[in-house]
Amino acid sequence: MSISEDLEDFNFTAFIIGTAIFVITPIIASHTEIDSFAAIGPFYIGYKSKNYMQGFAVGGLSSVFLWIAIIYGALGEMINLNLDPIYTNVLLFILFFIMGGFIALIGRYFKSNRDSAIQMANANKKGSKNVQKKVKPIEPGYKKAKDKLKK
Repeated sequence: MSISEDLEDFNFTAFIIGTAIFVITPIIASHTEIDSFAAIGPFYIGYKSKNYMQGFAVGGLSSVFLWIAIIYGALGEMINLNLDPIYTNVLLFILFFIMGGFIALIGRYFKSNRDSAIQMANANKKGSKNVQKKVKPIEPGYKKAKDKLKK
């Protein structure tokens, strides 16, 4: 699959919900002085993505909106790093994109582990041999009892 195909079929609702959580949670937390876990937004985006590349790209894209909120002062004053404002904004943009993408990769990793655990659990289910052979579980016992009655 190419990059354009990966990005075309991503879950828009997960992107909107995850981005809203990622942007609104720190804003509310900064004004109410309550600790928050804003990383759940890109984590959710990565969990709902179809592969790792899509999770990184869309998670990084969601962090751009938090970067915009920081530039416009929604989280309070920016720290003066004695750098040019352009360098500061570019540095923040790159760091936020990588951070959002990395958190989304973790979400995708948990989703892939969950899927493999479900497949292993389904493979180890009792009676799976009977299901694969399409034989009812009572049928072998019924045949044994019928054979004993014939004797």
